[in-house]
Amino acid sequence: MTTDYNKGVGTTQQPNILLIMTDQQRWDSLSCYGNEAIHTPNLDRLASEGIRYDRCYCSNPICTPSRASLMTGQPVPVHTVERLYDILPEDRALFPSYLQEQGYQTALFGKLHVSAIRHELENRKANDGFDVYEWCPEPSLLLDHPGQAYGRWLEQQHPAFYRELLEHGRQVQDVPQACHMTHWAASRTIDFIKDRDPERPFFCKMSVFDPHNPYRDYPPEYREKVDVSKIAPTIVDREPMGRMPAPIQREHEHGYMLAGTAKGPSWGDKKAEPAATEQSAVETFYTPEAIRQDRTDYLASIALLDTEVGRVLDALSENGLEENTLVFFCSDHGDMLGDHGLLAKGAYFYDPSVRVPLMLRWPGRIDAGTVSEAPVQLHDLTATVLSAAGLSPDFLSEQMPDSHDLLAAPGEPVREHCVCVYHGTGICDEGGYFTPPIFGAMLFDGRYKLNLYFNEGQPDEPTEGQLFDLARDPSEVDNLWGAREFEPVRERLTRSLSQWYQSHHVAGSV
Repeated sequence: MTTDYNKGVGTTQQPNILLIMTDQQRWDSLSCYGNEAIHTPNLDRLASEGIRYDRCYCSNPICTPSRASLMTGQPVPVHTVERLYDILPEDRALFPSYLQEQGYQTALFGKLHVSAIRHELENRKANDGFDVYEWCPEPSLLLDHPGQAYGRWLEQQHPAFYRELLEHGRQVQDVPQACHMTHWAASRTIDFIKDRDPERPFFCKMSVFDPHNPYRDYPPEYREKVDVSKIAPTIVDREPMGRMPAPIQREHEHGYMLAGTAKGPSWGDKKAEPAATEQSAVETFYTPEAIRQDRTDYLASIALLDTEVGRVLDALSENGLEENTLVFFCSDHGDMLGDHGLLAKGAYFYDPSVRVPLMLRWPGRIDAGTVSEAPVQLHDLTATVLSAAGLSPDFLSEQMPDSHDLLAAPGEPVREHCVCVYHGTGICDEGGYFTPPIFGAMLFDGRYKLNLYFNEGQPDEPTEGQLFDLARDPSEVDNLWGAREFEPVRERLTRSLSQWYQSHHVAGSV
């Protein structure tokens, strides 16, 4: 790697950069985004001291492709990680490697997941760009592997809980805060802030598993922080599930959450609840009681997250770093939580699944309290980070032309539309990919959202679709796909999506 893209290594203008990333967090799950059932004072503070983007969309509704886009600045067809277990090609550098060339000290605490998890564990990417690499994909996964940093910490600091988690995995509930992965990631981030090289700027990625299912792995006292009476009801479409596009019906009946139950023994005296049978899985998971419990647990997990983020923000202030640290908060994708008759994530493009929180704070560079409705994408963060660190616009436009610097004009539009794709990406209730595979894509132009389902390699020949006017129908319950008066809109957006595919087509992609 050459350094001809540098504006100057180690210049005093370079900010420290802190990226706090969650997993499977929908955009409307914070009080600063209007959620009345939970109070998130620390994240609300972050939003009030910087800019909050209200229309940020991920590039794919599943972890691996979305995270690969963020870490490379490239859309899915370019970096080619299209499915959950795909491998990011070795020639795709992660953006911290450019920060290293700029003189940054870099660190990861938590989840990376730009490739299949086991591959990522056993084949660390040569150009990931992290000086400190404390990797953990989720609390209970591969816990006893030497490369699982949270597992090694837990084994040393909390051996009894480590043995319980090793034995029961995702079934463990009511995790004590001192043992929780989010607490570990925040603590290690704070340690890094305190022990950093003061002569160099730093980049730190704190990447946690909350609020991903199973939703009950939070300290029980955080349940009291959720006002259950104010939990929003599920969104119900005006057309029955039987008239939805076939891929959505398949997800409703065979989504990966229906393979079993996330209920299980807690860390304590509670007994395991009976697992759902194959015949009763749909009924078990879609009852109003089950959805309400999931939503309560989901928000309680976010309350814990808010507390831990507050500790990290306080550490910046206590160490005199607040003024010259650019802070990002985001998530990789959302969670349906029963909206539209769907769970978690999958082959659908509703806002609860693909719209994520995004906040930036940089005192003196971003006006406090700014709120933007401009459509942005999660991987716009990549160019934003690198531009702030001193990389030239020419280099960024050459390496990642689909990533836009949000700080060039904070809050102002940087793109005409957002695109999210699903290329046979996720898994079904049998643990493998759907057969036949599902292919689809979404295009949002700031008002209208087009969701297309199509045959492999033929995005310009849709088989089924949805069209929503989000200005008049923010809950996406009135599908305008077949409405004659909206044919010009549907055709215009279909052409735009086809042109997007043509401009981003690379060998071997859809």
